[in-house]
Amino acid sequence: MRAAKVDSTHSQVVAALRDVGASVTSLAAVGWGVPDLVVGWRKQNYLLEVKNEKGKLNPYQKAFHAMWNGQVCVVRTPDEALAAIGAIPSMPCCEYALEVWNVGKIHILHTPTPGQDLTRSLFPLAEVSR
Repeated sequence: MRAAKVDSTHSQVVAALRDVGASVTSLAAVGWGVPDLVVGWRKQNYLLEVKNEKGKLNPYQKAFHAMWNGQVCVVRTPDEALAAIGAIPSMPCCEYALEVWNVGKIHILHTPTPGQDLTRSLFPLAEVSR
């Protein structure tokens, strides 16, 4: 399998992480479902999969996330990436909160629109906890 192309928000996420002093290495060229970024922040390591607004995990990514015994976060915006590493509060000051969806070992950060219930629309067959 060849390495997948990076999502449109990839460079924005990398820039935001580096702006706060995080170490960032892109793993996007590795392919085979390996997350896009490894991020070092305050002596902790984070694996981040960067997706655009409508991006979905491909079968290789799903398999990697399922077998990985560590943390993996799927992020869609620079703010979600910063929240994933703890550089900004995970509950921003706005009319709705950043939600962390726990699906097995996969943590998906998502900023819903007010009143939006994503439990059934995103994960109709998965057991979801918040």
